Amino acid sequence: MEQTPISSRQRRLLGILNAKHGITPGRELAEQLGVSPRTVRQIVSELGEILDEEVVHVRSVAAKGYALEVLDRQRFHELISERGHFRTREDRIAYLLRVLLESNEWIALSDLEEQMYVSRTTLESDLKEIRRRIVEKEPFIGLERRHSSLLFERDERKRRDILIRLYLERWDFNSREGVAFHRSILDSEVLEGIRRALRDMLDQSGIRLDDYGHIYLLLSTAVLYERNLLGHLLMDFEAAAFPETEDAVRRYLDGLKEGWEIELMPSDYHWFAAAVDRLRNLCFYEPDVPLRACPGKAEKAGIIAGQLIGELKERYRYDFSKDSRLLRDLTCCAISFLLPQLSTLPQSRYEYEQLAKVYPYLVAAAEGLGKSLSILSHYEIRDGEELYLLPILAAAAERHERKLRERLKAVVVSHYSGGLTEYLCENLRKLFGNRIFVAGAVPVYDRSRIEEYEPALIITTVRAETFRNYSVPAVVTTATVTEEDLLRIDAAIQKLEQKLVLSSTWDES
Repeated sequence: MEQTPISSRQRRLLGILNAKHGITPGRELAEQLGVSPRTVRQIVSELGEILDEEVVHVRSVAAKGYALEVLDRQRFHELISERGHFRTREDRIAYLLRVLLESNEWIALSDLEEQMYVSRTTLESDLKEIRRRIVEKEPFIGLERRHSSLLFERDERKRRDILIRLYLERWDFNSREGVAFHRSILDSEVLEGIRRALRDMLDQSGIRLDDYGHIYLLLSTAVLYERNLLGHLLMDFEAAAFPETEDAVRRYLDGLKEGWEIELMPSDYHWFAAAVDRLRNLCFYEPDVPLRACPGKAEKAGIIAGQLIGELKERYRYDFSKDSRLLRDLTCCAISFLLPQLSTLPQSRYEYEQLAKVYPYLVAAAEGLGKSLSILSHYEIRDGEELYLLPILAAAAERHERKLRERLKAVVVSHYSGGLTEYLCENLRKLFGNRIFVAGAVPVYDRSRIEEYEPALIITTVRAETFRNYSVPAVVTTATVTEEDLLRIDAAIQKLEQKLVLSSTWDES
């Protein structure tokens, strides 16, 4: 039985759950979707009525949230894809891109209207968005218009890069199939052959890549195969790659083309080798590779990284000038931008959004440094990548705060009995022990003892206003530390962490 098309909001909820692992709280889903928890429950209920439970099921877990159970990945990919229907603007844009990229001939707007069942006004709006995303920004591909017909610039490198990006946005890391290649001549057998050959090449050459690198090269190979079969040849791509990369890529592609029975241009080898070298710069397994392998770029990137650290101190008052790891990480980022940088993994954006909630005081710095990196490297950050540097800054902040943790001393001011007070202290150590040092407990009326501890934070069980006149921040809690208590304590600790990072100088010794 054919699956009923789903709405954009329903599809986004499924996409969020699929990018997560385990149970996702309804509150978090509501924040991601920009709706109320009640609306989330309504969306889940609607999905329960239209989804085939032999394909996918959204399971509600009482008091915890929601979990996605996928029984048929291939059909799940089709369900959330653009195939056969255009329920969202993103569906239409993806379809338009594929049609325009596959043609070297002029395409009439009237034909597109008929194929997509949309009005001229809707089509013009979608084309305007395409121009904003890839004509006015990287890869800056031209979109020509003659009367009522369209044609993409005949730049095969740019066309291939856009196709790879489209596939990446639809890649599913939670299944072996990965993605359904809609409107494509690729089949599972071809993809499996590419997967095996790619793994052999990396193993034999000693080139190490992370998962993003593996997937990007698999999709690059698939696009290379598809474009050559369709007669779209890459004629004039030149790029210097490292000798070991050139040799490995030549063996890899030569082996594949014999089975495919197609001819490859010299530019195909250069294009693929350049992608391999760029991906090595993004690999977290070997963070020093860019510094060793790109001496020319590394020197310029090091200067850029130094400027970013200086801006971080002068503009945002975070002094990480003695953090050698941050300098190296920013240098590697700058190298990848100079090469130029490849886009971040789309699914990671969910994690970036969550990270922004944990480190709200670093968001402005991450966005500001990202813009500066874009200007200094002459490479524009793409939409959705504004928080690209946030994980690096958050890691630096964690290293910094670990050095300062003993200064984040908390004292529990309790009116409970001894056993309950001890339980509260241990509970706080379990919940926040990696962020604060719980020095101990003091009775409410023992002010002198509180002062002896010299705490940075007081956690008290007393709500009376007369007992909250402390010289340091104080937050009220119960012995069991409820969800509301957690939020209050977390907010107080965040303020202290920000204050410490801002007021302290990094000491690497």
